[in-house]
Parts: sequence; structure tokens; C-alpha cells
Amino acid sequence: MSDHLDLSTFNISSLDVRSSPSDGSDPKSLTKRALTFNYILATITLDGRNQGNQVPFVVTGQLLITSGIPSSGTRNGKNPVEVLINIGNPYANPKAGNLRYSTNRYLWPYFSGRREVSRVDFAYVSSTSSTVKVTVDGALAAANQLSVFNTRTGITANVYQPSSGGFNLVLGANGRVSGKVEFQGRGMISGGRGTYRAVMSGRVTNRGRTTL
Repeated sequence: MSDHLDLSTFNISSLDVRSSPSDGSDPKSLTKRALTFNYILATITLDGRNQGNQVPFVVTGQLLITSGIPSSGTRNGKNPVEVLINIGNPYANPKAGNLRYSTNRYLWPYFSGRREVSRVDFAYVSSTSSTVKVTVDGALAAANQLSVFNTRTGITANVYQPSSGGFNLVLGANGRVSGKVEFQGRGMISGGRGTYRAVMSGRVTNRGRTTL
């Protein structure tokens, strides 16, 4: 079985993104080079009922899978693909089940709308022709400041930053997406612990190629 996600599953040909800078620069330094990559966009539902969460939830949002982004100096291995989950806004409008997570800092503009050219790799990522596995790199978790979740709703709800755990994805026939998410997090303010568990279902809504 291939160790690369088969993008042709959704009629997308494989794309070799640009190489990392060869000037020996710090992997966290800014670079002016834009990247062009293939992507798969899916609408997903995360069902957190009967999963041991603080508050049961059912939420919907988006899942983005892209070609791997070169991250010079990464210590957790080259990512064959990158993944971004975007459900609600845990900072501005806390609700149980809200979740934002990105495997690479370069994808942060999809959260913030602001240009981001640093390519910090935040996770261990592996894939086959139809599956993706993402595991938080605990050594870099604190730097992934836009990846956060809520366990309950309201202005007093804590915002947790994933410190361990991850998720598995399965890309099935006819564009179906399924999987399971489980994060353990640390409160951004209180420092307390929070857990996020959910079953994922969804369907691919778009696919293509973009430059960021």
C-alpha cells in the first residue's frame, strides 16, 4: 500500500510542491515564496454524544486536506498531506464542540484571514491511499496557538489548546469522509485539562488547486 494519500481518489493528480529554501534559514523564519498545492474540501459533522465529553454536542464545519507543505528542519517527519479542521470560533464565540486544528502554520490564514508564510510543522502525519492519521507533536503544541477547542458553551467557557491526541480519517467511495477525533488539551487561561472526543462523518464538496 502506498505511503502517500492518493489524491486521484477525488480525481486530483499528485502535485510536487516547491522545495524548501536551501539557504539554511531557520524553518520558523518568514519566506516570501507562495506555495501551490492540491486540496480536498469536505463538509463534516462531529458527533460528541456518548463520548465522555463535558457537554454532548453535534457540530458541523469544514475539513481541508492539502498536499504536504515543505517544512525545513522539521523534527517530526515530512508530512505527506496537511489537514485543517474548522468548526466555529472557539475564541470569539465559545460553544461546546467548536474546534480549530491545523497541522502546519502555513495554513493559518484559513483561520485568521491574515497572510502567514512561516511553515512550522505541528504534527506527525501519515497516510495511505484512503486514510490519514494525525498525531499532535507535544513538543510544538504550545506554538500552535490558533488550534483550539471548547468543551462547553458561554462566555466563561475555557479555550483549550490540544497538547496530545489527534484524529484518523477515512476517505471512502463517492466522496464520503469518516473518522474519529480525540484531543487532550490545556486551558489557555486556567491551565486546566480538557478532553474532546467525537465521531466524524461528512462528504467532499470541492477539490482543486490553489496558491497560498
